[in-house]
Amino acid sequence: MARKRIEAAVLAIEVYLNANLNTYLATIRTEHSSTIPANVAKLSARPSRSPEYPKLTIMKDDHTYNYAYDNQPLIEPWIIYNTKLFIEYSSGSIDEIDDTLMRYVEAIERLTEADDTWGSNFVHVKLTRADWTSLFQNQKIGKAIQGVLLGVQFKTI
Repeated sequence: MARKRIEAAVLAIEVYLNANLNTYLATIRTEHSSTIPANVAKLSARPSRSPEYPKLTIMKDDHTYNYAYDNQPLIEPWIIYNTKLFIEYSSGSIDEIDDTLMRYVEAIERLTEADDTWGSNFVHVKLTRADWTSLFQNQKIGKAIQGVLLGVQFKTI
């Protein structure tokens, strides 16, 4: 596997989620006999002011270098990228917002459990945490908006 720099890593995440996430969301809709959650309307590696929801933004956080043997020079380090997937949803129903965000988190959990290399793009992928944002009312559109920041860690060499 060739070394993935941050730009290539983020692009790999975007491509993989675009290709696979909606399949997991469809499975969850079937299991719950529900129309929630809708497929991703906007998935981007850059922040977007798009009014389309559900919206998923890949946010770069930090990355570290991990050398297996610090006392030996010229050994290729593992690179561990920490990213956040920011999932946002807007609706007139608070229950719908909550259900949608929980099911998106579940879909990404299932996707990671099924393939912890995300299509052989990484050596290992793991989820680190989920942080829910405050619910707020958008006066312009007359609906509530909430999001969840899902921490995802990718290891590559």
